[in-house]
Amino acid sequence: MKKTVWMVVMAGLLFGACTYSTKSRPDDFYLVLDWSTGALPPKYHYAYQVEIGPQPKGKVTYEHGYSSEENRQAWVKEFSLTSSDLDTLYKLISEKRMLRSNWAEGQMLLGGKSTAIKIFASGTVFEIPSISVLGKADRKNIETVIDAIRSTVPQSIWDEMAVLQTENEAKFED
Repeated sequence: MKKTVWMVVMAGLLFGACTYSTKSRPDDFYLVLDWSTGALPPKYHYAYQVEIGPQPKGKVTYEHGYSSEENRQAWVKEFSLTSSDLDTLYKLISEKRMLRSNWAEGQMLLGGKSTAIKIFASGTVFEIPSISVLGKADRKNIETVIDAIRSTVPQSIWDEMAVLQTENEAKFED
C-alpha cells in the first residue's frame, strides 16, 4: 500500500513538473505573431507582425509585397494595453496549451495563410508552427489565440492598415 501511495505521489510531482503554470503571467511574458497572406501575386501579398509585451504595450508592423523587392518599407504603429489585457492573453495561451514545444503535424493546407507565433515566458521560448502544417485540434486552438492577439490591437490600426493595402494594390505596377 505504501508503495502504491508513493508511486501516485511521485507521478503527481512529475506530471506537475511537466506542465506549465497558468496561475499568473510571468514578468518576461512577450509574444510575436507573424502573419502572411501566403502565396499570392506581389500586388496582393502582405504580411504583418504583432509584438506584445513584456510591458503593457504592443507594436504592429505591416509590409506590402515580398521582402526581396527594392525600396520596400515597413509601416509601424505602436499601441498600449493594460496589465489586465496581458493577464487575459496569458491565461488564454496557457489554457489552450500553447506553452509547449511538441506539435504534431496534420494534413498540410495548401495555398493558405502563413502564421508563426513565438511566446517568451519564464525564460523559455515556445515556438508555434504555422497553422497550415498542424492538426485540426491544434489549428483551432491557435486560431483562437491569434484572434485574441489581434483583438488587443486597436481597430483604428487595422482600419489604417486596410487602407494602406488598398492603396498599395491600386498603385502596384503589373
